[in-house]
Amino acid sequence: MALIYIILIIILFLAIYPLIRDAWRKRYQPEMDFSLALELILSGKKEAALEKLKGIVKRNSDFLDAYLYLSQLYLEKGDFNTALAIGERLALRRNLTREKEKKILKHLAHLYIKGKRYLKAISILEELVKIEPEPEALSFLFALYLKEENFSQATSLLEKIAKVSKEKLPLFYAALGKSLLKKDPKEGIAYLEKGKNSQNPLPSLFYLANYYAANNEAEKALSLYHEIIEKNPNEFKRIREKMEEIYYSLGRFGELEAVYERLTKSHPDVLEFFLALAEIYQKKEMPEEAIRVLMRYRGEGKIFLYHLLHNNLLAKRLEESKRIIEDLIQKEEENAKSRNCPTCQAKLSEETLFCLECLSWIE
Repeated sequence: MALIYIILIIILFLAIYPLIRDAWRKRYQPEMDFSLALELILSGKKEAALEKLKGIVKRNSDFLDAYLYLSQLYLEKGDFNTALAIGERLALRRNLTREKEKKILKHLAHLYIKGKRYLKAISILEELVKIEPEPEALSFLFALYLKEENFSQATSLLEKIAKVSKEKLPLFYAALGKSLLKKDPKEGIAYLEKGKNSQNPLPSLFYLANYYAANNEAEKALSLYHEIIEKNPNEFKRIREKMEEIYYSLGRFGELEAVYERLTKSHPDVLEFFLALAEIYQKKEMPEEAIRVLMRYRGEGKIFLYHLLHNNLLAKRLEESKRIIEDLIQKEEENAKSRNCPTCQAKLSEETLFCLECLSWIE
């Protein structure tokens, strides 16, 4: 008889245990522990945060954000397999809200990309885009199509991108055009021309100019390099070497002096133009002319002073060289005395204990 009672008690316990467990889980409010876990992450105590998150999901398996952060921490530790296992198990859940499903799919796509499992990432992103074509998911999917050389799918995605991120469409034209140049130059150039004639033409201009330069169409390349300078003079340093190579290959290197002279006058605050012109005079062994050019520059800074010092030494102007060296030393001493916030790099006063810009404490 006693044995029967024991068996009945065990059966009763097994029957009501899930109810007790669920009631206990519902009573447990994980938000406070989750906030503590986030604080631990922000303070760099990631191992403690990991243990805190493991405790949360053990007591409440429905708290999705804790799982996502737990997966991310494993990924940062280098334990990719555990991170992925968490993400894949979450993706198997059913009856999720739309927002929760999107969160899980985004995280899983991120994991597959990190693990270089690009085809699986594409599959997840395609599913995510069907739920809602958000700019971030579209960008990743487009980039992966290009990486896998699936140009037809990338092209078909442009229509969706245009609806949600029209202002960034020129970047997608440029990326697609550049990727197509090897396989289908005609189509690649067509997309680069679309980007070139958009509100943000610079990326396509770079790719087009470099393509023409590499394929012995020097005049076309040169025209585009000048167009880049006209649209954004600060990009000159990125194209200077290629542009000078073209002038040299065409036997027109002598024209550069006049080109740079004109650019220094039209853009007196762009140092690169002055350095390029001064370098021509250096090669001609005319340091006095190089100094004349540099002295017209309206800016300042160490790079400018170093070039000015170099040319003064070449010209044997010792007093002026001494003055520039003293100026450089003074600037270095001023920099050594100044303090910058390690978080946002804002300048700090000597007596402050926290940054007034980002409110970080200074140790």
